[in-house]
Amino acid sequence: MQPLKRVAESKEHRAATELGMAQQQLQTQVNRLAELENYRNEYFSRFRQTGQNGVAVETLQSFRHFLDKLETAVEQQKLAVRSAGELVDQCKRRWFTSRDNVKIYSNVINRFFDQEHKQEEKHEQKESDDRAQRSS
Repeated sequence: MQPLKRVAESKEHRAATELGMAQQQLQTQVNRLAELENYRNEYFSRFRQTGQNGVAVETLQSFRHFLDKLETAVEQQKLAVRSAGELVDQCKRRWFTSRDNVKIYSNVINRFFDQEHKQEEKHEQKESDDRAQRSS
């Protein structure tokens, strides 16, 4: 039973490592999204300021075209964040499952040793009773 528990512990360790990596990737994606959104907001503010001073139509179209590209990038990054979040959820489920398996093996092993210990105590008690009976 111990070898099975060691295999389960190894799987749990691997699942925990994968979960940690997935969480780091999610944080990276969230940070990228925040950077993109900040840049988009700053660019839009500059666009508004420039528009208040009066600009050529070509310049406004260029600003608008770039803002559209930024918006597309933000939407793509939101998808990346969602995908990374889903991966974290999958990794959590795998880790919980592997952790539960380790607990199951530990409980089975502990029960086995408890039963074995109780049997040894009964056997020793029986021998002690037999010796006491023979000596009387």
